[in-house]
Amino acid sequence: CRCLQSIEPYHGLLLLVDATELLDGLGPDTSPALIRLIKMYNPLKSLHTLAADADLTLTMVFQLTAHLLYWAKAIVIFPLCENNVYVIAPDAPTSIHHPLVDKFSEQFPGLSLLQVMSEFSLPTSISQKLTPVNHPEQQSQLVQMVVWMLQHRLLLQMHTYVYFMPTPNGPSIPRAQPRPIHGQVHNSLRDGSYQSTPEEQRCMSVGAIVPRAPSESDLSSNISDDALISPSPIRTKLNNGMVMPLSSSVLSVDEATFVHNVEQGKPSLVSEALLNGLSSEERAALLKIPAASNPDDLNLVARLIMRGFFRGNHHIEEIMYKENLRRSQLFQLLDKFREVLVTCETEDPVIAMFYSHSYS
Repeated sequence: CRCLQSIEPYHGLLLLVDATELLDGLGPDTSPALIRLIKMYNPLKSLHTLAADADLTLTMVFQLTAHLLYWAKAIVIFPLCENNVYVIAPDAPTSIHHPLVDKFSEQFPGLSLLQVMSEFSLPTSISQKLTPVNHPEQQSQLVQMVVWMLQHRLLLQMHTYVYFMPTPNGPSIPRAQPRPIHGQVHNSLRDGSYQSTPEEQRCMSVGAIVPRAPSESDLSSNISDDALISPSPIRTKLNNGMVMPLSSSVLSVDEATFVHNVEQGKPSLVSEALLNGLSSEERAALLKIPAASNPDDLNLVARLIMRGFFRGNHHIEEIMYKENLRRSQLFQLLDKFREVLVTCETEDPVIAMFYSHSYS
């Protein structure tokens, strides 16, 4: 299954049935590992965290996840946190006579499904809905409603992808083509309106599955500004004390030179080694930006460019996980180099596989 091959440790799990009901339906010969996984399940957790909490290997968690997906008892999501941005799914029913309308009213008396859905007509983050004036019970109810709508595929999460655009025509050297999914683009992280569109771009019953409903602080402390830690990062210090996390994947010649220069404490050579992999036009566009005068910023943006993270194929959370970066650190970098880094918001193709519109 293409979906299973694409699941990453930073993804999470969302049960589509009550955990107690799921446990009661398991046979006597059920694997103890599966039982532990379900008992430790929480939609706030990534598969990596779930593996640690359940004392299971990541491979075992992936295998158990595959079983739950095959049995249609769960779907893959990105772990819930206050920074998650959701929008109404393209195929979400909007008829007042749809069965889900009554089902929602039974679960949340006094509330209208269509009215709640309308609040996500435009991409909206959980933090935008969790205002300080809201009572904690209201905040908890909001999270439960988001989970309910995710379970019924009514909401779709949007992720931020990044494109390196040094010239009006994009990068001048051959690069991998982005996935053909349309999204919304904006050049300024501080601008709330998304106007232009590129040519090509690219899921807990809270009260029952976990002991209590996730609170605002739970969501905030999840990954709002923390690094998504990969299992075995390689970390090296520059001579100025800055920690530069390095991927353990096979390095290119330019990246190997970069590692050597880092180990030798030569930050200027680090930038030079990475910039040599760019065309003259790309180097010129990058170096004329004021932030390029800061070696740390230049090293980081050049490294992410050379590793292919700014080709529109990797969303922010994936970059955070694989490069051990904090959300604030990454967004500050995007802001500093906004003249050449274009961002767009669209769905994660792995998660989109669980929605019918991805097959149409």
